[in-house]
Amino acid sequence: MKRKILISFLAVIFSVSQCFADGGGTTVFNFLKMPLNAQVASMAGISSIFVSAAALNPSLIAFSEKPVLSAAYAFHFQNVNYNSLSFSYPFKKFGMNITYGGMNYGHIDSFIESNGDYEYNGSVNADDAFVSVGIGKEITENILLGASAKYVWQKIDDSSIDGIAFSFSGTYLFSDYTFYFSGGVENIGPKVDEYDLPSSVFVDFVDSLSDFIPFSYAVGLRAYFDNTLWFKAAGEYALHEMFVLRGGYSLPLNNANDTLGDWYQKNLSVGFGFEYGFLKIDYAWLPFGNLGSTSMFSLSVSF
Repeated sequence: MKRKILISFLAVIFSVSQCFADGGGTTVFNFLKMPLNAQVASMAGISSIFVSAAALNPSLIAFSEKPVLSAAYAFHFQNVNYNSLSFSYPFKKFGMNITYGGMNYGHIDSFIESNGDYEYNGSVNADDAFVSVGIGKEITENILLGASAKYVWQKIDDSSIDGIAFSFSGTYLFSDYTFYFSGGVENIGPKVDEYDLPSSVFVDFVDSLSDFIPFSYAVGLRAYFDNTLWFKAAGEYALHEMFVLRGGYSLPLNNANDTLGDWYQKNLSVGFGFEYGFLKIDYAWLPFGNLGSTSMFSLSVSF
């Protein structure tokens, strides 16, 4: 009966996702594909491992045993930076999450054409951001379900667009509670200015070998509606009760978007975490080929 509930839920997710998928094309708000924090980033972007990623996989909200506040910051090339702030609060059988995420592109030079030449015309600012509200509920001891809604907006100088995106997910825990699988659909919703959202379907398997060695691993598949398909694998090893090492790799199984170039296949991620009592500090390093690399930092506090 328990498995039938989850299978039915996932069937609804995939059916609803097809209502919004049109087989690919240009998408808007692509910053929503960013990993939410350093924990997720260092684990190949797999969103089914950490409660702090509840905005990506809302069924994880039900995992939270204490209120958790998490903040992250990443700096990219050319003064581009990403930041997020997430808060999860547990109740008896369910939990709630509120998350903010934003991408700032700094000052972008503007030019105008004049007599065949281009003249500098000052600079403009560009920002993307979202605010999400999610809920996760424990249906049975083994089944968790979740849903979230995002309000997303983009601003370039004096122009702006906005939209709504929804995410639905489910998690099934096996009897020993160390192995589980989680799946769902992320960022589905109506088109924005005739452009599709960066919607995707994912399924992840997570296992802990803590009874034998202090190691956990995860593998997953994520299929974007713009025809990009990824296989992801990651692991986390605890060197000490307070210190962990993480690493992951995202393997593209196809490349429908040829404009991504060489760095598309450079998808290693590494990082580490430090935990002391109620405080967690995490770091992730992500290479982007000729575009350089990205460093992301996260800070989490549990109450």
